[in-house]
Amino acid sequence: MDHTKPYLRRKPDVVIIQTSTNDLTENVNTVKKTKKLVNSINEFDHDNNTQIVISGITYRDDQDFKEKTNEINSKLKRYCDSKDMVFIDNKNIDESGLNRSWLHLNRKGTSLLSRNFSNFLKSV
Repeated sequence: MDHTKPYLRRKPDVVIIQTSTNDLTENVNTVKKTKKLVNSINEFDHDNNTQIVISGITYRDDQDFKEKTNEINSKLKRYCDSKDMVFIDNKNIDESGLNRSWLHLNRKGTSLLSRNFSNFLKSV
């Protein structure tokens, strides 16, 4: 949370939290970690003027984590719905948006993620 404080001091209108595919391989509880970050932002932003948006885990092409990605994204979506927050679903990013590692985004995937963020920001 300490690394986000300098940005929060600027009182942004929106903070987008991009959940990480790396958490899947490290057995990190992404949902719990995200909720903790949201709570920290809310504690820092006493007036609740900053809209918090959660961007779902992007596509991975390794079979072991496809199901887990979908499961975590479903939980994050439900959490967002329960807190009246926006969930950005990145389902438009498929295997063609991945680099040779099949884990990280290539230029196309990065462009699509950027477009997802842009589309949301235009709607605000």
